[in-house]
Amino acid sequence: MNVKAGKDIKLLRSKKRIYPLLKRIKSGIPGLDKMFRGGVFNGNIVLVEGDPGAGKTVLGLQFILEGLKSDESCIYISFMEDPSRALQYFNFSKVDFTKYIKNHRLSLIPSDLKNIKNLSKLLKKLLSTSHIFRVFIDNLPVLSRKDRYAEYLPEMVKILREYNVTTVITTTLSKESGDPRRESTMMPEMADCIIKMKQIQKENKIIKTLVILKSKGIAGDSDVKLVEINESGMKISGNFKNNDKQLVNANTGKGLEVNIPFEEGILSKILSGFKEKYPEVTIARSENITSAVSYVPYSTVNNMAVDGLLLSLDTCIDKELFSREALDACSIDGKLYGIPDDFNCRCLLYRKDLLEKYSLPVPADWDSVISTSKLILKKENNPDLTGVSFPFGDGISLVELFLELVWSNGADIYDLKGNTLLEDIRILEALELLRDLVLKYKLTSEDIWNLYNKGIREKMTNGSLIFGFTYPELIKELYDSNSIFKDKIWFAPFPKMSKGEMGYAVIAGAAYIIPKNIKNQEAAVNFVKYVTGNEIAKEIEARGGWPFPSRISFWADEVILKKKPYYAEAGKIARSCVNPYNKIKNYRLFSLITQKEIVKVLKGEQEPQKGIKILNDKLKKLKRFKLHHKIVEKTMAYLENNLGKTHYIKSIAQEVKISPKYLQIIFKLETGMCIIEYLNELRVNRAKLLLKNYKYNVREAALKVGCSNMTYFGRLFKKKTGILPNEYRLED
Repeated sequence: MNVKAGKDIKLLRSKKRIYPLLKRIKSGIPGLDKMFRGGVFNGNIVLVEGDPGAGKTVLGLQFILEGLKSDESCIYISFMEDPSRALQYFNFSKVDFTKYIKNHRLSLIPSDLKNIKNLSKLLKKLLSTSHIFRVFIDNLPVLSRKDRYAEYLPEMVKILREYNVTTVITTTLSKESGDPRRESTMMPEMADCIIKMKQIQKENKIIKTLVILKSKGIAGDSDVKLVEINESGMKISGNFKNNDKQLVNANTGKGLEVNIPFEEGILSKILSGFKEKYPEVTIARSENITSAVSYVPYSTVNNMAVDGLLLSLDTCIDKELFSREALDACSIDGKLYGIPDDFNCRCLLYRKDLLEKYSLPVPADWDSVISTSKLILKKENNPDLTGVSFPFGDGISLVELFLELVWSNGADIYDLKGNTLLEDIRILEALELLRDLVLKYKLTSEDIWNLYNKGIREKMTNGSLIFGFTYPELIKELYDSNSIFKDKIWFAPFPKMSKGEMGYAVIAGAAYIIPKNIKNQEAAVNFVKYVTGNEIAKEIEARGGWPFPSRISFWADEVILKKKPYYAEAGKIARSCVNPYNKIKNYRLFSLITQKEIVKVLKGEQEPQKGIKILNDKLKKLKRFKLHHKIVEKTMAYLENNLGKTHYIKSIAQEVKISPKYLQIIFKLETGMCIIEYLNELRVNRAKLLLKNYKYNVREAALKVGCSNMTYFGRLFKKKTGILPNEYRLED
């Protein structure tokens, strides 16, 4: 039956079905059910994302065909073209779909976004009156929450779940949630299973791959598989090997792997434009940080540069065009190792409407933040209203906050010769202020130890917070969605303390890097120059931004400012940015040591004076035993870069070339914790980041941080965070 969305149609009547729980459904694709340990469950919604031509439609039609062969009734919906036309091109296995259409076993529905509301109504009518087992929705456009048709998507999913219909939905490669510049798409979080299909270029042909990114309730096979499509249809033909020497990669010939997580439209334009300019270079997309060109956070630039892994990019750009602070964040000892794209830092987000209501100025110093908070809390008399909030839940952010207060009070941790300055009263005042905000003034919320940047943004938009110290991407989100809150919330630079000239904050952002050990450096450098050129950079900025561009001219560009008026504040924010890696040479080790002492102070377990004294003694030891902290830094870098491996003290000691016993002694001496304890901290912190990304289920996150025992991983995660991994995933 061929029907149109929105049209009244005659349907066969039957009683609503009740499915048995957790019944496995055959996909019809040889090898795929094995990856799902027997198949997906009935009623599952399976999202298949991938490049055009990767085989998504073939997978969906083969799924429908399997149902038809089992005497099931099915629906095929296409958002791209008339489904009857699509069947003519995918008539594999010599199957005649016409007979299924004539006997009303297969319903075809052409649709588009304008008719998605009517489509939901039609689906409900079909499912309530016909005995439908499977639905295939092809080429569903990628929708984010701000899209005008997005409100109808949850309704359609709700209907599919209500009637327990197993559904396959295909879409073009969706926006990767791991990059902070991106808006989140809606469909991945609604899907029970996610399959990603991809095309990778060989020297003379394209190969197709498939990987399961999410499998609810199923310990699916997470290995990347090769996909074969021929006249018999699609099948999984074995594991894909990254070290296949026939593949174009960053280390062979004129091939170039790039790891740039931009949206599909702009990335395709970048790659095709570069290919047109350099036709001799073969480009392949990758998700590997060791690709010839990668787009990574500033912290990764610094860590890899310190470890001697990056190529210097000093001659790739005109530095006068970029923010000095952003360049400094990508530089070590005066050499540029990353070309900055965007930058960000912690700011003072404030309720503009409340300040205007009581005719109060925006606080420029911490005394004003405290007095203004107290005044508004008293006048509002709202028990749900909080004065000040920080991202305490993240230990790294806690250390950054301490440093920001130290710098904003005119002090520093080290002098130019590397001597510690913690005896400076201004450093003690910074820690006392942090302590007093929590324990004395009672201006923070009670859940501070579980509060992350996202939670602070939510408190700002639900009206329960006056001042939030977090990244200002909230402002970007408000303008992108044209929210009513965009006129109620604004931002200012980090406030200064009484003895400081201005406020300072740790800079964050993303940059392009090139690993040192690749062979095709010339092609990689040409690509970086191309993608950071003004024309391409401006187009990228028009579509993204996180939230400020590092290129100075964009701060005053009239076209960009019409869409993003907050860019006018970029210069002020940039002047307050500081790169801690340049001010503190052993920053990773410093951060680890400092975090433990700050937590004790903020929990009231020790006085600030004692915390500073202990910290000072530990930092002096680092300077006294330079060889020791170099070994510890090398150990930390090795563990961070190889987190997915199984580690033993003996193997770690071999990497840093000292005896296992000596390594354990100096690591404990320098950090105050044993290696395994540090490794577990690292695992849990990395797992938190992975669990925020819809691509990874709990099992996959555990494996990526080196935990193959799920019971042990669950216990470890709960010990460090207070909740289980699946609870954290849902909560955040």
